[in-house]
Amino acid sequence: MAQTFLRFVVDGFLADDYDFSGALQRKLQPFQDDFAAFVAALVDAEVNAASDVFWAVTIVGHSDRFDTPGFTADERRARELYASNERRVSAGAYLLLTAFADGVSAAGLDRPVSAEDPTNLGLSFVSAGAADLVHPAPTSEAERQENRRVKFLAECFSPQPMVLAFGEQLDRDVA
Repeated sequence: MAQTFLRFVVDGFLADDYDFSGALQRKLQPFQDDFAAFVAALVDAEVNAASDVFWAVTIVGHSDRFDTPGFTADERRARELYASNERRVSAGAYLLLTAFADGVSAAGLDRPVSAEDPTNLGLSFVSAGAADLVHPAPTSEAERQENRRVKFLAECFSPQPMVLAFGEQLDRDVA
């Protein structure tokens, strides 16, 4: 069984912004097209179950540092975790319940209602808080928006090696 690893990063969230669909729409069109191709590959694996192609996707929500004066360290961490959790929930809902569901429904299959419903797609979710910052000491709003992101780590299992024309292709040990 061959394995292919991909990564998509959707950043650019504004402060207190958790809407994944809006952040995706703010990305450049080539990125949006790549993400749509990724979703189409997930749908194809589900619709064509006999192809023995399976996907495992981990959705990781991230936040920027919450460094507003007057809050305790525990309060700051709680705000960071909340923001990252809301982003990953929004991204998961968009991927599974909107984009993927629309695709499988158009192919005549039932729309999934939970992450357990797909047979050839496994989903997992992580809320990272501000534990993995792109910019540990951001100096601008642009850097803060790069910290506020959702990362999709995808692994495709297939009988034959697949050459995919979308996403950032990763070596096995890169996350």
